Amino acid sequence: MASSNESASKTRGPALGSALVAGTVILDVGPDHVNFCIHKALLEHYSEYFRNALKGPWAEAQKGVIWLGDIDIVPGMRMCSFERHHLTMTVNIFVHWLYTQQLPAESNYQEWLNIIGESYVYSSQDMIKAYAFADRFLIPSFQRAINETIVDYIQSCPISMEICDIPDLVKEAYKSIPSDRPMIQCLVDCHCSHWRNCCAEFRSISGLPYAFEQYTGRSKERLSRCYYEHADDVEATTCGKLHIRYDAEKYFGMFGEEVVCIENCGGVSKCRCEDSHSE
Repeated sequence: MASSNESASKTRGPALGSALVAGTVILDVGPDHVNFCIHKALLEHYSEYFRNALKGPWAEAQKGVIWLGDIDIVPGMRMCSFERHHLTMTVNIFVHWLYTQQLPAESNYQEWLNIIGESYVYSSQDMIKAYAFADRFLIPSFQRAINETIVDYIQSCPISMEICDIPDLVKEAYKSIPSDRPMIQCLVDCHCSHWRNCCAEFRSISGLPYAFEQYTGRSKERLSRCYYEHADDVEATTCGKLHIRYDAEKYFGMFGEEVVCIENCGGVSKCRCEDSHSE
């Protein structure tokens, strides 16, 4: 299992003393204007987005306030009170990681309540939202930490009712994050490996994205797959496992070598394929 702490150490933040001297800025979150007072040096170190926003002639740099009013919201939709709670939870998770460089295991429900607050109801979808936050605001270290937490949870999840959460996770993932991320393939493989008809009695699978259905239809049982987002190619090579290669044209991902058609059939249904990694 990869360690979030190991990933964080590669981009170790500024010394505490220098961070305190640099002062703080306000993250003004959502229509309720929930204010988070954050040390400026930490935001600038870990996020390219915040680093650029807090420099130059921008209003954020002059006032020391960054408004995050529409994160986690589908464009064109009004925000309900439930969504406002999720908005605050997302930033709570980010702030916890920013200052501790750690995230608890997703199954540690009590630790997550300590992070997001007792008044909120935590779900696995909140982690997907946190990943989308990291992706949008260019925070790669936080993004990898969230990715590892989600993947570890999915891979360790027993064949039980918990696996019936997968449809909800899939819908949130396809709504919030790019389709080429390893996490998408991890959800696909988990669905293929563990989904049983009995799950449909508890959670409907209707409405799953068409792209996800394509993924699952083409997914195969493989050994030694890695779903982590490595910091660089060197780390990925050291891992020693197969990593996903996303084909944007075909809209699905592959592990290892690309599957090559050995018949110029012009159609998927009649195609016989070679895959050097097939068992």
